[in-house]
Amino acid sequence: MKRTEKTGWIIVHIICVCILAFCVWKNRELFPETSVTAGEHDVEGEEDSPVPTLIPSPTEYIEQKELSPTPKPTESVTAPELTDIPEPTKFPDLEEAADPIKDKMGEELFPGTPAPAPQTDTVDKLEGEGDLEKRHAELRAEIDKKIAQGVYEELDNKQYDWWFIRKKKQVPSGSGEAFDISLYDAFYLNKNVSDEDKVIYLTFDCGYENGFTPQILDTLAAHNAKAMFFVTEAFIESRPDYVTRMKEEGHLVGNHTLSHPIMPKKDAATLMDEILGCAELFYETTGYEMDPFLRPPTGAYSKRTLQLTKDLGYTTVFWSIAYKDYDPNNQPGKDYVTDHFKTYYHNGAIPLIHNISKSNTEALDEVLTMLEEAGYRFGSLMELRKGNVD
Repeated sequence: MKRTEKTGWIIVHIICVCILAFCVWKNRELFPETSVTAGEHDVEGEEDSPVPTLIPSPTEYIEQKELSPTPKPTESVTAPELTDIPEPTKFPDLEEAADPIKDKMGEELFPGTPAPAPQTDTVDKLEGEGDLEKRHAELRAEIDKKIAQGVYEELDNKQYDWWFIRKKKQVPSGSGEAFDISLYDAFYLNKNVSDEDKVIYLTFDCGYENGFTPQILDTLAAHNAKAMFFVTEAFIESRPDYVTRMKEEGHLVGNHTLSHPIMPKKDAATLMDEILGCAELFYETTGYEMDPFLRPPTGAYSKRTLQLTKDLGYTTVFWSIAYKDYDPNNQPGKDYVTDHFKTYYHNGAIPLIHNISKSNTEALDEVLTMLEEAGYRFGSLMELRKGNVD
């Protein structure tokens, strides 16, 4: 073979090899690797080549579960629940159980309680006072009859302390009720609100005055926000001007009992005096009739106490938002209160807010502004008493 022909064949072979190599490279997806090199995509690889995690974030988990729940073949299909998480320890921020409120009164926790202010003048006989006295006399006679018949002694008096389950993403709090409290005209949120009517019911517990109530009332007035104040004998007697102002500015004022007792630890006759006595003192002091709502001190309750409260004409109000704000010597801070509301507010919510808290007072304006910007109104608990809640 001539030298020129031999050279030509070599060139042709080289060109063919190049073409073949090019074709293999272009179609490399058809030739998968049979092994993975450690340090590049291996699960145990180096930090500079991490494997993207397949575990969804809490938000992704909820969305995926709601969009495409996959029950086991042997299980029935049920509506997805936020609490229905197979391994809750992986998602600790979805929800948490809120501890019972352990607020106390008196020198044990609040050694600096201000001395009572001078009483304001009240008329000897207020208009309508006879009607209130007559109704209370009839109630006392009715309850005394039931006590004599042993009606309340037959009711379960096991004490429960109110707690609830906090949930994020503006999902309503879960119930901590030990039994169906709605059977006793009791509630902790409005379950029947619609997405179009966003509402929150502001409630303040006023065991005594700590210097912040006027600013709280000023802030509410600036937002045209109405609230419920639950008051005791100590608060009424020390600041009659404040409780009168509450009614004059359109707020509801409810019953927190005379002396803030743990209700299941008291007999029915004592509890009747605690509740009706507080209402009578409020009327004698302000000229206004107390609104028919009661908040059990510390949230302690039983079937007996709820039934007695109902028999006295009161609706029991628990809560779906709360935090440790009740010790003036251990305040959570303004930012904590604001962040707590931003994290846990929900439609139909009933927050428990203590009037003795500096943090609450400082945060209230920002909290109300945030809720207004989210489209919420501040409702009256009378909406719930009228039968809007199961």
